[in-house]
Amino acid sequence: MSDTAMTSFLGSCSLLIQTLMEAEISSDEMKEPFLQIEDTWSAIEGPTSIVDLALEQRRVHYPLAEHHYILAVIMHGIMLFGMKSVKIFSLFDSKVWYLPGNLSILLSKML
Repeated sequence: MSDTAMTSFLGSCSLLIQTLMEAEISSDEMKEPFLQIEDTWSAIEGPTSIVDLALEQRRVHYPLAEHHYILAVIMHGIMLFGMKSVKIFSLFDSKVWYLPGNLSILLSKML
């Protein structure tokens, strides 16, 4: 994969994760939809409908999604600005989760 394709891919990944995090925040404000199904459809046997499968999905684990979002944004920045000397995994402590207030510490390690 070329550098430009990887940069575009990482940008798309960070947008996707950001969308998932925004959907998680707004899901607290919404009620679960009530689906009215006609009697003729309820008698049919077959695979589970895609609507039922979507309603059974677990919610987004927000701290983990935020962690991946920050990682994707940092990787996108590294690729965008061509910083070849930055070791991505050296920015994260393997024993401690990222805390949102420590973004300046992560950025200072990059410089």
